[in-house]
Amino acid sequence: MKKIISIAFLFLGFSSLFAMDLKREINLKGVWRFEIGNNLSYKEPGSDDSKWEKINVPDRWENEGFPGYDGYAWYRIKFNAPSSLKTKKLYLQLGRIDAVDRVYLNGKLVGGKGKFPPKYDPAGEERRCYLLSPELLNFGAENVLAVDRKSTRLNSSHIPLSRMPSSA
Repeated sequence: MKKIISIAFLFLGFSSLFAMDLKREINLKGVWRFEIGNNLSYKEPGSDDSKWEKINVPDRWENEGFPGYDGYAWYRIKFNAPSSLKTKKLYLQLGRIDAVDRVYLNGKLVGGKGKFPPKYDPAGEERRCYLLSPELLNFGAENVLAVDRKSTRLNSSHIPLSRMPSSA
């Protein structure tokens, strides 16, 4: 059975992965840090997010105190990866993100879709799934997941919970 880190971030749904037998290993539904802006240093694990807003994931940022906002924003969460996952093939599954995203784990790029300005090219409402290289994770210790987003239209910032089999 293949294992997965379900980062409880967006609707699960990559069609090729639906056919696989996936198991949720880590669920990050809950309170994340949120910051409006376009600062690439936010991807770094040591970046101070203590003064950032707190936002519930899954939910739209419009419902979390940012109605009408259209632009750049970052989401961050810290989590521990159990040492028992070291030998597993792990995926980060994000669901539909309607514009542009870049996803970082401990400061390293994991994946992303679309192009940020100045050559802006949104990816559309595509589902995301990224294979996680084991050397990116701090097993038995803290990890920082940072997601850089660019939204271009109202109500496009949804971050609903990914759906996984309940056998986890």
